[in-house]
Amino acid sequence: MEQFEAYSLLFADSFVSNLVIGFQNELIFHSMKMFGGYNSLIMLLVATCASLSSNAVNYIFGRIVLNIFYASKNEQNILRYKNLAKLYYTYEIFILFLMAFAFWGSFISLFSGFFKTKFLKFLSICSLAKICYYVLTLYYIL
Repeated sequence: MEQFEAYSLLFADSFVSNLVIGFQNELIFHSMKMFGGYNSLIMLLVATCASLSSNAVNYIFGRIVLNIFYASKNEQNILRYKNLAKLYYTYEIFILFLMAFAFWGSFISLFSGFFKTKFLKFLSICSLAKICYYVLTLYYIL
């Protein structure tokens, strides 16, 4: 397999696995690490870019869900939303750092859009969390 094909496959796999509808793990990243012969820095950059792209899509999905939620105009649900939003904002930074974990991260990015987290704050914490995850995976964890 050509290098470009391998990195393209890595991008596609990381993108799909970080979507809220995807339930697979990042298999290609771990396979490339195990077989070796690939540049670790390029792997890190490609996987992080794919992860950020899919998390941005999840964030947009969350904003769409929020608009649908507000269109229902159910006062009791809106009151519950405001109470949940207060709880979310209390632990927002900690919750956003949990996006490093593959399965939960996609749902957290969806909820970040739902609770109107600032997009630049969301992307910066998301990128930091994912870079930490990939570096730990590449160099320290089996």
